[in-house]
Amino acid sequence: MRAVLTFTAIGTALWFAASTAQAIGFGRISNPTQLGQPLNFSAVVRLEPDEALPGDCVSAEVLSGDNRLASGQVRVSVDGSPESGERTVRVTTSALIDEPVVTVSVTVGCQAKVTRRFVAFVDPPLINVPQTAFTEPVPPRAEPQTATIVNAVPRSAGPTRLRSAD
Repeated sequence: MRAVLTFTAIGTALWFAASTAQAIGFGRISNPTQLGQPLNFSAVVRLEPDEALPGDCVSAEVLSGDNRLASGQVRVSVDGSPESGERTVRVTTSALIDEPVVTVSVTVGCQAKVTRRFVAFVDPPLINVPQTAFTEPVPPRAEPQTATIVNAVPRSAGPTRLRSAD
């Protein structure tokens, strides 16, 4: 009987300790980064009205391909009004992103922490190709060297069939 009460007390304590972490949730993400630019990643974090998310309770780790960026190259900020139920966690880097796959791990919370890993695909820079007006196609012209070769080969009346030697 004593063991049942002990397990019940431990289970209740764990349930109360984890209840604050269950209220934090992640929403939409944004990553307008292109190859050759610093990372500019943001994720919306949803909070309960009685929860707070100070900036020192948020951290991030960034992998560019298989290379982990040093913590000095990663900056994390929390934007949004304390009265609203949403905050935006912005992760930026001072290093340029040179890999098309970037993994961003965001950890929020002070006592009870929640970590979410996001895999982002970074697009190459857009190339501005000048628009040209439609023009008529130019007929192919034979170069003088190839015209001599073409004229030197006799034309046959039909396709040539090869016979096998038995």
